[in-house]
Amino acid sequence: MMVAIDALLHWPRPRHAWPWMRSRVVRYTPFAVALAAFLVVAYVVNSRSYLVREGHYALGWHAIGNFFDYVAGMYVGRRRLLWHIGVAIAAIAILSRGTPRMRFALAWIVVTLMPVLFFTWGTASRYLYVPAPGFALLLAELVIGGATRLERAGWPGRAVQGFSALVVAVLVLRSAAFAEHGVRNFRNMTRPHDRFVTAVRQATQDSSGALHLTPEDVEGIDAIYLDAAAETALGRPGVRVVVP
Repeated sequence: MMVAIDALLHWPRPRHAWPWMRSRVVRYTPFAVALAAFLVVAYVVNSRSYLVREGHYALGWHAIGNFFDYVAGMYVGRRRLLWHIGVAIAAIAILSRGTPRMRFALAWIVVTLMPVLFFTWGTASRYLYVPAPGFALLLAELVIGGATRLERAGWPGRAVQGFSALVVAVLVLRSAAFAEHGVRNFRNMTRPHDRFVTAVRQATQDSSGALHLTPEDVEGIDAIYLDAAAETALGRPGVRVVVP
């Protein structure tokens, strides 16, 4: 991110790019060494985690697919090859033709996604909270850049402002529609848990600490979570769920 900020402030003209890059290599070498040392420690510590030992977090080509899936999650697009190719083309265009702020926003997205790309279980929306500001910055810069081009093309100031406001409104409404859809899906996914909690609180616990529930009460819930979920629902330990 330090390099990205530096590029934002001092990005050179193409003919001066190579000397600029060489000077930055020298400047940032100490920070690169510190980062490498940190990564070694992080690797040693985290390699002992069950996530690594059980194969839930590992280096591999799946990280590339996860990256494009996360980006698709931010702009709410289809997770298909053609859409991913479009994202790659857009990223190349931003790096080669975009403004320094666009490149900074792209760097933000890539850097903040890197730690979570190597989970082998796919993507999780909770990891998008940090990359999302970079995506918002990129959208804002695209809207501002479009407005600047319209002004240069001779559009009146009010027309440019109105068009920009319309674009922003469309983006906001589109995101809101998908957010509402996501909330509805989440509500549907949690209904089995609501049913389970209700059944647990209505069931009678026998002397051995067991709660006898029907298969319908636990439908849609993984068996390994039944006891822990029942303990949470009742607020006491030692609960055991028995299903005939």
